[in-house]
Amino acid sequence: MDLTQLAVDAAADMKGLVSLYSTNAAATAVVFLVLAYVVLTFHKRIVRPTKPTKTTSSSQKSTADPDGLAYFLPPSRRQVLPPPFGTVEKDSVKEGEGGFVSPTGIRLCELRRLVGSFPDYAVLSGVPHPQPCPAGFTLETARFRPFRPFRWRYHQHMALMKLDPDNWLELQHSYKASLAERRALYEAHGEKILFCSTPGDDNDNDSVVDALACRELLEMALQFVCRRYPHLFALDEQEGEKQTVRVFVNEVLGTKVVLDDGVYGHRALQVLLDNIPEDFAIVTRSADDGRYRLRAASVSSSVGWCIGQHRGRPLQDIHGRVTDYATKMARSMDRYFAKLPTDQPIQRGSWTIEEGRPLFVEHEADRPGLGSEGDGDGDGGRSGRLPLHLRCDWQTLRRLPLTGAIVFNFKPAFTPLTDLRSEPYVPALLHQILDQGDPRLVTPGKCMEHTHKEVVSLLKSWADEQVASGVVPADWEPRTLDESPFYPGWEAVWHGAQGF
Repeated sequence: MDLTQLAVDAAADMKGLVSLYSTNAAATAVVFLVLAYVVLTFHKRIVRPTKPTKTTSSSQKSTADPDGLAYFLPPSRRQVLPPPFGTVEKDSVKEGEGGFVSPTGIRLCELRRLVGSFPDYAVLSGVPHPQPCPAGFTLETARFRPFRPFRWRYHQHMALMKLDPDNWLELQHSYKASLAERRALYEAHGEKILFCSTPGDDNDNDSVVDALACRELLEMALQFVCRRYPHLFALDEQEGEKQTVRVFVNEVLGTKVVLDDGVYGHRALQVLLDNIPEDFAIVTRSADDGRYRLRAASVSSSVGWCIGQHRGRPLQDIHGRVTDYATKMARSMDRYFAKLPTDQPIQRGSWTIEEGRPLFVEHEADRPGLGSEGDGDGDGGRSGRLPLHLRCDWQTLRRLPLTGAIVFNFKPAFTPLTDLRSEPYVPALLHQILDQGDPRLVTPGKCMEHTHKEVVSLLKSWADEQVASGVVPADWEPRTLDESPFYPGWEAVWHGAQGF
């Protein structure tokens, strides 16, 4: 039956009931409430036929989309578009000029005009621009914050936290050396490190959007560093053949990059590689099943894998080697990605104990120190082997406002394991995780088997020292610290190490 006619018939029935109970004011009020509920319910079903409710039965779902992800979308960003684009709302991401509308409601023809013009991404995304770095900041002495994302009890989950807009892209004293190392890795490994699809004909919307997403990310990143580090970077203008073009000025390297119409896709990622020592992975939405797949990346820091092997894969396949991901996190993460708003970037950290400071190791068998035996004597002696380090990969996740692509970026921060000796509560907490945690999650995920005994012994001795010196109460039970992902007193230590 037509829904409109059904609503009319229901209203007629209610009118009869009102007449019947007209002498009873209370009954009349109840009847009108029921009538209002019925009309509003059918109204919603009539005006939004393209988006079924979350209670859609399995028989109604597409076999290509068993989880109904095609119906989960982030909030539209059309309302913040500059003139003359207006605020026309989308009905479906599968409709629109050129056969494509981004998850945030932007048509392909609009993407072509907006991306490349350096629009104000703070307005478009809802995430404010960063504040200039503090007075006294110098790149030569800058250090990453001392990330210690340790939790107890330890179990597998994403541990997402809100991202401070000032801390999206952090730079430190190793800026030049890190860029050089990443460039050398790219020259040696090519598309195992950096890739993006090349747009073909005009009907190849997926590749076009991939290239636009790379440019959108580049523009957002350059806007960020120019505002966060104004004494190091700038965006200038110069006259081109057809129009004025932007020029990125890097005072640290003494370089200038002309950001003309050719800087999209692969070339945009190369500009990022040459100027920002950070890893970037871009996933975009597939129209057929609503899942997000890896479409472009520049990732130089990976141990036991390379980003190229995951090209084109959905999230669940990319995380296939992560313990418990498929059974405990895959479904919720797919939905989280599908609905992530542009104004809610998040951060998280993962960590491992490594020998040396490995940045890129494609195969697990080539991991530094693998196969050697730790001495486990507790005195920190390494018998000529590589020193132990805490490696923390600090990660952020955000949605681009125009293409609707999601960017996952991260950087590795290495800390000599011996530095943890003086950090209150950290040795005891980390010892608890490695000694009492689920073995499936601890080895080799967090600490290689051949160093596990040695690391646990060192941490136990340092924890005992902190109790003996009164730094940690003798009855303290290991737990996630209130200062997580840092530790008590970290800011004073951090500022002291930088000299400002």
